Amino acid sequence: MSSEIDQRSALSQRLTVAIATPLVLLFALGLVLGQQILRLSEDARWVDHSDQVIATTNATLVQVVDQETGVRGYLVTGDRLFLEPFLKARPLDGFARLHELVADSPLQQGRFDEAKRRYEQWLSMASPVVDGRPSEAHRTPEVMAERKRQMDGIREKLGAALEIEQQLRTERVSASAASTASTKVVFLG
Repeated sequence: MSSEIDQRSALSQRLTVAIATPLVLLFALGLVLGQQILRLSEDARWVDHSDQVIATTNATLVQVVDQETGVRGYLVTGDRLFLEPFLKARPLDGFARLHELVADSPLQQGRFDEAKRRYEQWLSMASPVVDGRPSEAHRTPEVMAERKRQMDGIREKLGAALEIEQQLRTERVSASAASTASTKVVFLG
């Protein structure tokens, strides 16, 4: 009888191990996969974030250039029709959005803030041209050179910030690809 109880006990232990082992392994695999999925999601979020910063930077730069083009056209022709791009563009909205988007990076924020500061300086020089009739004082080589210098500074700062963000995007895409590869290894074995 003792032998029968020992056999049942041994069988019960084997069954417990046979059932528990796959469950524990399945649970562990689920935890690892869950963590991998969270990592994939976070990597994708950062790539998307970089895409938003890059797109907003490009859109802001286009609006700034549109305004510059409008002022130049107006100075050359005196026709207010050329001011349409100047009046439609809202680069300050773009700068505000960029400031929000890069709140996690004080260095990037500084680059965009400097570009905005330079834009505001350029705008303070361009506004008198737009608000009234362009005079010869607005067309002097010195004044035009200063407006150009300001615009070049805006382009330089936005270009530097854009280059940094593109590098970050490349790094983030690589991290996402590595996460995808490790998830495949874990999932497919």
